[in-house]
Amino acid sequence: MTLAGCGDPRMAVPPTLAATTEPLALTGTAGWNVGRLRLGASEGRVRRSTGETRLFDTFVARRGTAEFDLAGPELSRSFAGRCGSGERETDLGVAVLPDRRFVYACQFAAIGEQPDGTLRLGEVAHGGGPLAGRTRAGDVALGATRLDIRPVHRFAGGGLPTGAPLGYSFERNGQPVGAVDLNGTSRTIHAPRQRGPERDAVLLAGLALAVMLEPAD
Repeated sequence: MTLAGCGDPRMAVPPTLAATTEPLALTGTAGWNVGRLRLGASEGRVRRSTGETRLFDTFVARRGTAEFDLAGPELSRSFAGRCGSGERETDLGVAVLPDRRFVYACQFAAIGEQPDGTLRLGEVAHGGGPLAGRTRAGDVALGATRLDIRPVHRFAGGGLPTGAPLGYSFERNGQPVGAVDLNGTSRTIHAPRQRGPERDAVLLAGLALAVMLEPAD
């Protein structure tokens, strides 16, 4: 088991995960578009990019891509993932209006096999009243295993919620089974201790979210 560094404030992890998951440090995903990554005792590669298209300086389309692979003892098999993100806006000079809000989608496949997994993440309403805003949520599926992806907006130890997610929890029937802490440069995936499809789904989803670039990056 490899623990993440302690330099960055950590995301609040659902307390029920302490007995059922192990924290695995994820390195190599912050600040680099091409490079090697390490997740616990497993290793892999990542390649990602972003781009922007403007029409008359009014209509703006932003997109991002990410590809990764990972091999080693943390997963049941060696896996690869291919992901893409996008959003569209209309810049009116005095205001910017979203035409299509941010979406992120991935496919996962065991090396040498056909894709057997997907991830979807999109913008959803968050909060209510004068503090209402938007956050991101979605789901991940791997074979017959499906988990909901829920945003986490609070630091460990309490405090006010953050505007953007600090990470995400992965839930089955409303119960957390794993999480990924994306705050700062040290990332941590809290993966189920029991080996199997659910652990694989949590690790692949956590990795896909960690390598995601914002369209404007």
